[in-house]
Amino acid sequence: SSLVSSSDGLSKHWEVQSRLHPFYDGGRVKICDRSNSVYCLNNETLSVVNLSDSTFHTDVLGASKGTDEVVEDGISCFCIHPDGEEIVVATVSYALKHYRLDGKSLIRIIKGGGYYQMPILCIEYDRSGTLVATGCADRVVRVWDMVKGHCTHTFRQHLDIVTHIDFMSTDKSISLFSCSSDN
Repeated sequence: SSLVSSSDGLSKHWEVQSRLHPFYDGGRVKICDRSNSVYCLNNETLSVVNLSDSTFHTDVLGASKGTDEVVEDGISCFCIHPDGEEIVVATVSYALKHYRLDGKSLIRIIKGGGYYQMPILCIEYDRSGTLVATGCADRVVRVWDMVKGHCTHTFRQHLDIVTHIDFMSTDKSISLFSCSSDN
C-alpha cells in the first residue's frame, strides 16, 4: 500500500499498488532498505520480495545446495548485515552459514556440533556488522566474530529458551539484550 500526504498530515486514503500470491508461513521478516527488499522464511528456505517491482523469489540461497550439504536441512532463522550485502543463516542442523547476497557465495560455515545441540531460535547483527549474536533453545546466548569466524562470548544466565536478542550500540559501547521465556 502507499501513503499519500495531505495538507493536514497523513492521508487516510490507502491504495493497493500490487499483490503477491500467499507465501508467508510465519517467522522473521526483515526489510533491507539498501536493496529495497523484504526477506522472510518460507518452509525453512529464505524468500525475498523485491519492493521495486513486486517480484517474489523462493529459495534465495538454493544455488549453493549442490556443493553445500548443510543448507538442504533447512533454515531456522537469519539476519542481514547492516550494509545489506551479506546474510547469516542458522540451519536446522545447528550450523551458522555466512553468505554474500550478490552472488549467493558462501563465505564461511561454523558447524554447530561443538556449540549447539539444540535449535538456534534468534540471530542478530550488531550495528558494525562484525558481531552476530545467537539465542538458542539450550538457554545460551553466544556472540560471534563473523569476520574471524569464532565465538567471542557465551552467556548462560537464562533459565528457559532464548526467544529474542538485539544489540544497542553507541559510539562508546555495545549492549546486547536477550529475552527468554523465563521472563
